[in-house]
Amino acid sequence: MGKQLKIKNRTTGRDDEYVIEIDDNGTRTELLLATDTESGAGTANNKIVTPKALASTVPAATDAVAGKVELATSAETTAGSSSTLAVTPAGLAATKNATMGVLESSKTAVVGDKGQLDWSGIVPTYATTTGRDNAFIKMGTWATPITIVQTDDHFVPLQINIKKSGNIQFDTAAARLRVDTNGAQALSAVGCLQLRQNLAHNVGSGAFLNASVNVSAAVTVGLGSVLGGYFSIEGSGAITKAGANDCTALVAVNNMASTGSGLDNVFIAMQNGTGSTVTDIAKIVCTHGTATNGLHIYNTATDGTMTTAIKIFGAITNAFDFTGASTCILEDNKSAPTVAGSIKILTPAGSVAYINYYDGTRST
Repeated sequence: MGKQLKIKNRTTGRDDEYVIEIDDNGTRTELLLATDTESGAGTANNKIVTPKALASTVPAATDAVAGKVELATSAETTAGSSSTLAVTPAGLAATKNATMGVLESSKTAVVGDKGQLDWSGIVPTYATTTGRDNAFIKMGTWATPITIVQTDDHFVPLQINIKKSGNIQFDTAAARLRVDTNGAQALSAVGCLQLRQNLAHNVGSGAFLNASVNVSAAVTVGLGSVLGGYFSIEGSGAITKAGANDCTALVAVNNMASTGSGLDNVFIAMQNGTGSTVTDIAKIVCTHGTATNGLHIYNTATDGTMTTAIKIFGAITNAFDFTGASTCILEDNKSAPTVAGSIKILTPAGSVAYINYYDGTRST
């Protein structure tokens, strides 16, 4: 039984003058103080719970037990270290302004107050055992991809679609990549963008890089050029090659080793705009500096086979046009110079003709 509740008479000083009773459905019952056990049980409706009893019977809340909680301050919310404090809306708003979201416990990536995903504060350390799988953003591994069961719609893991507004002289790009060196790295291959596709089954089509510029209305280009692709090696430094390796701004290579690989062309430059006119399909220009050869066709003597160096096919008005070559040396065969050799060509009619070249010696 709980303790009896007594009301003390201030005049006489006696504390047993009155007893408080409640009417419980016609039954008069004395109102008593609840014990700690009765307070925790929560079944009696004729007992008074004291603060001490309440504190002893309500447990602290956990992820498995309902109970009392302590509210976290804004600083405690931002710190993100407590597992027992409850977050308030004000604390959550304060955390958003500081580091809106922490993606990993190490806080290597956060979302800033402008919604940007930011890795700028990290100092990466990589395990040597993971090989090709050292990545911040990863879907699958280098050796094991994620299998996509696709039905009736496109699937694009990363999609960026932005629309530029405002006339300011600054770059706008859907993505910008940069990889710099920090000290000598003679054994490192430094690449800014690596793309790879493996075709081992029948497909409708395949392209490991598909880039295009869509001109959907009449536009005026004010400051620069419109380029479908631009590749440049630039700077004021100098490159010294250690061997016979190439230093080239753009390379297209067929590395397929199988016989009858089915590959038709290594490189194509095509005019395919119906109704449009271009000045040149392929243009070789030396604007500054020195170029030894404008076009160098070379067949290795060890293993290469090239049937025809230059093949002209179809209805061509002029196979060669030297009218604009103001510094090209052309000489008439006035004194029958010594023919050093001849280049065999096929005429549009299919007959054989020759272009003679000379050793520069002329008779008097």
